[in-house]
Amino acid sequence: MRDFLLLFTIFATSYCKPDFVYQHETKTSSQQRSFTVDYVNGVFRMDDKPFTYYSGSIHYFRIHEKRWSQRLRQLRDLGLNAIQYYIPWNFHEVFEGQYNFVGNRNFTEFSRLAWQQHGMYTILRVGPYVCGEWENGGFPAYVTDGNLTLRSSDERYLFYVKKWFDVLLPKIKPMLYNNGGPILMVQIENEFGWTGPECDKKYMKWLRDLALKHLGKDTVLFTTDPLVHVKCGMIHGVLPTIDFGAFKNRSEIQQQVLQLQQLLPGGKGPLVNSEYYTGWIMYWKETENQMRQEIPSEDEVVDGIKSMKLMKMNFNLYMAFGGTNFGYWNGGNKDKPVLTSYDYGAPYAEDGSTRPLANKIEQAIREGDNDYYDKHPEFLKTIRNSRNGDLTFGNLTIDVQQMATMIGLVASNPNKCNGKTFADCKHPYGLMCYEIKDDGLVFEGYVYKYESGITCVENYGRLNSGVNSKWGLINGTAKAAWVIDDPLILSIGRNGGKRFGRSGAGVYRGTFSRTPQQIASNLGTHISFVNWGKGFLFVNGKNMGRYWSLGPQLSLYVDAYFLKSDGENEVIFLELKDVNRGCEGDTCYLITSESAIWTFGPRF
Repeated sequence: MRDFLLLFTIFATSYCKPDFVYQHETKTSSQQRSFTVDYVNGVFRMDDKPFTYYSGSIHYFRIHEKRWSQRLRQLRDLGLNAIQYYIPWNFHEVFEGQYNFVGNRNFTEFSRLAWQQHGMYTILRVGPYVCGEWENGGFPAYVTDGNLTLRSSDERYLFYVKKWFDVLLPKIKPMLYNNGGPILMVQIENEFGWTGPECDKKYMKWLRDLALKHLGKDTVLFTTDPLVHVKCGMIHGVLPTIDFGAFKNRSEIQQQVLQLQQLLPGGKGPLVNSEYYTGWIMYWKETENQMRQEIPSEDEVVDGIKSMKLMKMNFNLYMAFGGTNFGYWNGGNKDKPVLTSYDYGAPYAEDGSTRPLANKIEQAIREGDNDYYDKHPEFLKTIRNSRNGDLTFGNLTIDVQQMATMIGLVASNPNKCNGKTFADCKHPYGLMCYEIKDDGLVFEGYVYKYESGITCVENYGRLNSGVNSKWGLINGTAKAAWVIDDPLILSIGRNGGKRFGRSGAGVYRGTFSRTPQQIASNLGTHISFVNWGKGFLFVNGKNMGRYWSLGPQLSLYVDAYFLKSDGENEVIFLELKDVNRGCEGDTCYLITSESAIWTFGPRF
C-alpha cells in the first residue's frame, strides 16, 4: 500500500486502438516486473518483495462510463490498493460472433483509469461463468439455448469457450503486471467446486491450460470457492482462494483460515478471501424479515476486516460499490429476479452517496499504518471531498401521456416471428407477445394476459447460476408471435401507436428539463414508480432497467450522465399492468426524488 503510488508514477500506458498497451521502460532481465506466489513463505511477491492486496469489487458494466473515474477514486479512498471485477461474456457477445468492447464495455480503459489515475491494481475474473447476480451467469443466450452441458468437458461447450477466450485473453495479456500493466491475478471459472457439475477436473485443467497458453506460463491464476467446496474446485498450478462474509466472532474466521492453509501446497501460501461480503443480494418481492437474515451489521463487517488483517490475509470487499443492473441484465435465483439496483448495502450507495460503513472500513484498513498520512498528505483533503457523493434533485413532476395501449403496441408491431420461444426468434432478452387460440398452453416467464387473446411473456432474468433455460411458449401453439424489443418501444413512444380500449398497460412518454443550476452541478435523480405497476424505463433512449411497485425497490436511479446538458430529457416507459395509479383522469405523471425510495433499504 505504501509503495503503490510510487509505482503509479513510474509506469505509464498509451492507448492503441482498440486495446490499451501498457508500456514501461526497458530493463535487464533481473529488473523485469514480476508478480508471483511464494508458497514457501506464504506470501505474494511483487518484484521479489512481499506484497499484500486489499481490493474492492466494482463492475464497469454497472456504471456509466463517464462515472468510472469518480467511483474508482472512492474505492481508493477506502484505503484499497486494487480493484476486482468480472468480465461477463454475454455483455460483450450478445449474438454469436458479434463482439463489443467499446463505451461502457471497454474494460481495458476501466483498468487503465484505476491504475493511471488512482494507483490501483486489478484482480480479474474472466469466467467463462461469473455468477455476479448477472443475467445467465454471464453466458450468452445462444450458448445456453443449446442442448449441451455447461461448465463441463462437453466438446460442444468447450468449442464456444475456446472461441470466446481466443478473442478475450489476447486483450488481457498486455495488461498483466509482468507485461507492464495493472493486472496481478486472473481467476478462471467461479465457485466451480460449489456450483459446477460433479467436480469435472478435466474441464478445469483444460481451462487452466487455455488461459496459460494465451497469457503466459508465469501468470498467476486462481480459483474461488466457499471453504467446504475448495477441494472440488482446486487444480494443480492454480492458487485456491475462499469466500466468506462477516461472522459473529473472530474464531470462525480463524477456522476458515486454518482449514484453507491445510489445502495449500505444503500447508503454506498466500491466504486470500476473494469475496468478503459487505452486504447481500436483494430480490423483487423480498420481505424485510428475509433480508435481515442476510445483511451483516456494519460492526460485523469492520470486525471481520480487522481479523483478516491480523491473520495477514489478502481480501476483496464484495461489493465496495454495487451500481445498477441496466436494461435486462439482472440475474435471478429460481423464480426470484434480482433488483435493478445492485446497491448491495455496500460502503457507497448506488447513487454514490457515502454510508457510515465507508468511514468505518477506511479506519479499519488504515489502522496500524500511522504514518500513512504523513507520507501522503494529499489524502487528508481528497478522502473527505469524495465523501460527498453525487448530488441529486427531486420534487419534480413529469407529465406523461399514453402513446399506445398494450394491444395497440402489438397491433403496431412489424416484428412477427414464426417461432414460439425467445430462442426460436433469436430474441435473448425482454418481452414476447402471442395471440393464443386456446387455454392450457405452457409458458416460461412472467405471463401477462390482455384483451383479444393477447398474452405477453417476460424473460425476467435467466438464473445467474448459468443453466440451460427456455423462455416464452414452451408447450402449445399460438396463432401469432411478436418480438417486443427496445427499438419498437422507443419508436411507439416517440411516434405514437394504436390505442385500443382504456387499459392502463402500454407505452407512455413525457419530457422534463433540469434547471441551469442542476445542469451546472451535474445532478442526477431517482424516478419513483410508487404509483405504477411493473415495466421498463427508458431515459433519452437508454434502458434504465425494470421497475415493480411490489418492491422493495420503488425508484430507479438515473445518473446525471444519462441526462442532457441542455434541452428536454425524454422519458419513455412500458407499463405491463393495467393499474392507472399514476394517473388522474387522462393526466398521468411520474415524480422524481432526491434519494432512493424503498419499502425497506439495503442497509438498516
